[in-house]
Amino acid sequence: MLSDRDKHYHLERARIEMDLAYQAEHRSVAEAHMRLSALHMGRIKALDESSGSSVAALRA
Repeated sequence: MLSDRDKHYHLERARIEMDLAYQAEHRSVAEAHMRLSALHMGRIKALDESSGSSVAALRA
């Protein structure tokens, strides 16, 4: 099981990848960054479901 620190890492990476997607000049690059962001968010969701914690708590 990952710690809150690891969950925070995935949340930050998801945000960074989303920012890169918005800044991308080419659609294919933007789509790739959005997929990476989704993978990080999926990892957080899976961890939350297995541990019973909430992503909202990481934003506090």
